[in-house]
Amino acid sequence: MSFERAIAAPAGTVGRRVAAVLADYLILVTLLGFVVMPVLF
Repeated sequence: MSFERAIAAPAGTVGRRVAAVLADYLILVTLLGFVVMPVLF
């Protein structure tokens, strides 16, 4: 039980960090899309 928790805790923090980075990336991509799309089309 404690062994599984020792593995799950770091994985949870890494997952949260990756999720935050992906959310920021998606926001940047959508903003760039709104800026670039009218210029290209």
